[in-house]
Amino acid sequence: MHLVRSWLVMAGLYAVVWTGLLVARGLAPQENAGGQCEGIGFGCTLTPQDAWTFGLLIVGLPVTAAALVIGTGWIAWRRSDPGVVLRGVVAAVVGLSATAAFVLAYLGIAAVARG
Repeated sequence: MHLVRSWLVMAGLYAVVWTGLLVARGLAPQENAGGQCEGIGFGCTLTPQDAWTFGLLIVGLPVTAAALVIGTGWIAWRRSDPGVVLRGVVAAVVGLSATAAFVLAYLGIAAVARG
């Protein structure tokens, strides 16, 4: 039962972060400044709100999923640690840190490969 509570703490932290991101997306302007055309291609650009949506779907969801998997593994591995809340918070931080390190390493390798 303690493992489930730790996981709920971790998932709750991610839910708070996602709530903030979705609020920021909702507050972003729905049209480009200066009447610039909207969309992708032909010299146009995404509206700020569409850019938030694109970023959350392309980056946010995969990063969150990977962080949840890594965090869940951390909770299972450290099941003997005391403190349900602390274990959940540490799992969230470990999951995001490991995912961020992987993404940065991937981007670094891609940049080196491109020259």
